[in-house]
Amino acid sequence: MKIYLVEYVDESFVSNLKLNHEIVDRIDTADIVITRNLRVDKRFIDQAKNLKCIAIHGTGISEVDIEYAKKKGIALFNAPYQNYESVAEFSIFLALEAARKYGKMELYKKRACILGYGHIGKRLEEMLINAFSMDVTIYKRKDSFKEKVKDCDFIFICMSLNKDNYHFFNEERLKALKKNAILINTARGAIVDSRCIIKALRENHLLCYATDVFEDEPLKMDNPLLKERVIAYPHIASNTKEALKNIGDLLYLQINQFLNNEPPKHSL
Repeated sequence: MKIYLVEYVDESFVSNLKLNHEIVDRIDTADIVITRNLRVDKRFIDQAKNLKCIAIHGTGISEVDIEYAKKKGIALFNAPYQNYESVAEFSIFLALEAARKYGKMELYKKRACILGYGHIGKRLEEMLINAFSMDVTIYKRKDSFKEKVKDCDFIFICMSLNKDNYHFFNEERLKALKKNAILINTARGAIVDSRCIIKALRENHLLCYATDVFEDEPLKMDNPLLKERVIAYPHIASNTKEALKNIGDLLYLQINQFLNNEPPKHSL
């Protein structure tokens, strides 16, 4: 099989793939595409004329046109629950950097709200409580957003992107935050409206926006967010050797299941 792979993944995963497959950099020849952050949309899929399988390197599926791929008879699977430790740790790293750089403050006994209570949100809650004695509240869909966030010093975005939360952090919701709150995003860039983030920063309502995800990736150096009180990293929250190995091992298993006409463990 010819496998299209152009993004950074675990070296042992690549070595295992090369034992029985050819790694290619042309999508029009690929039988299998492995994607981390590539936008695998209708145009991409149509160019990949031999495509039989899309393997998503991680949990998030927002960059892949799942419905169109299924219509074309292309198999899809992802690798969930393998990077939550790394992403939770990176969320705290961003909070620490923002707190020291712009707030000159500790995390100890501060109040935080977590949006999204999957594996990452739950692990982050444990870390914030156990390591920093923080008062943590969880926002769920039916909750009053204003009531949940009004006294919070830190807001952590950990929810998956879907059609219902695109630009969830708009002008109205940003105004609901406590003055000088710090907003941290390790989920998806499109959950926030960057224009509203800039406005909230310039009006000195939001103290800092700390993120490693952007609506348009890869991040361009002329992105207007970079001129503000923004701490920016290029989507690297899960780039630890442990997370990459875990994801690679699970994808390798599922690729073999697919090739052996078995249902992949995390079919979509």
